[in-house]
Amino acid sequence: GEPFQTRKHVIASCPIYESKRDILRSASEDLVVTDLLGTEKGIEALIELLNETDAFKKLNRANPNRTDLQLPSPSE
Repeated sequence: GEPFQTRKHVIASCPIYESKRDILRSASEDLVVTDLLGTEKGIEALIELLNETDAFKKLNRANPNRTDLQLPSPSE
């Protein structure tokens, strides 16, 4: 995995969430972060993704023993 789990990485390229990415594509076919975070349809898709996955949680359920993940700075 990536050492920094940025919004863009989780939304657009993290292989852990690939099977659920169609949820997001229903709101933004090209997974444009501003579309997903800045529109009602995008927010609803993100809520559905969050309800179905552990995306954006500090706990890494895909690899719970992993300790090298770092949270990005707020500016990322």
